[in-house]
Amino acid sequence: MGLKARIRDVVASTLSRAGLSDPRPGTLTIATFHRVIPDALRRDYAIPGMCVTPDELDWFLELFAARYEVGTLAHTYARFLEAPNRPLLALTFDDAQADNFEHARPVLDARGVRASFYAPTGHVEGAAIWHDRMGFALMKALHEGIDLGEPLSREGVEPMIGAAKRLHPQRREERVRELEQKTRSTVPAWARMMRWDELRTLADEGHEIGSHSVSHALLPQVSDAQLRDELQASKAKLEAEVGPVDTFCYPNGDHDARVRRFTREAGYRCAVSTTWGTNTPDTDPFALRRCDIHPFHALDANGELSEARMAMRLRGFRHGG
Repeated sequence: MGLKARIRDVVASTLSRAGLSDPRPGTLTIATFHRVIPDALRRDYAIPGMCVTPDELDWFLELFAARYEVGTLAHTYARFLEAPNRPLLALTFDDAQADNFEHARPVLDARGVRASFYAPTGHVEGAAIWHDRMGFALMKALHEGIDLGEPLSREGVEPMIGAAKRLHPQRREERVRELEQKTRSTVPAWARMMRWDELRTLADEGHEIGSHSVSHALLPQVSDAQLRDELQASKAKLEAEVGPVDTFCYPNGDHDARVRRFTREAGYRCAVSTTWGTNTPDTDPFALRRCDIHPFHALDANGELSEARMAMRLRGFRHGG
């Protein structure tokens, strides 16, 4: 890394020594994780920024425990409303993919920490979410030199997936199916979704299972009728399978005033977005901010995980990481 990285290290170290990157009492930080997989799998995954390794997760948990009161979103949000003196941090895992059960669960258990896992109910025991299906198809085309009729590079895979989010839902599904047919791509077994028995095990062990809609639809794009179903049917299914559901996670973080109103009316206590930042008592409970967690944000100029760098980012100096 270059001069800018070394300057950031100096800034992070200075802030840390002065206590300026310490978390603020009376705030709620919500950490966002997705996949937890070995590095050998991450290197060939279409969206590596959504992954941490089990060892990296353990490093983050150690850092969090030293600086915050840590727990599920339902628990920490209830504590947050009580205005506690110690800073709070909720651990959230989006999408309910099986690697969370296989790789994240043992790390959480070893640390004695409980987390929230957000499940899109229509995908439990079913097909992978569209962005994974598209990602695996694009990676296969890249590795096997399959002509898709447009330029394709490793650096361009993730932007192509991002661009698909802007498509009409029907057109997006058609696009994914076209890619799967052209590449004869399938989702590997390791990338499967969780089963209901795995979600029940997590709930029995004290973790929170929250709703991530039915179909992982981008909610501002859907009709009123589908929006109600995505919110209400997913809650009902989860409560029938695993127990009470208090919190919601917007797929892709997308929400607007209509989505927030429908989410409140569906009976959730709060909902999380992907907007970066911490939460104060003035934050809308149906637009809670989160901090996406990736080791890149914590690397110092020598490529080592740095508590000072991560603390600076969590404190709100986002571009310092």
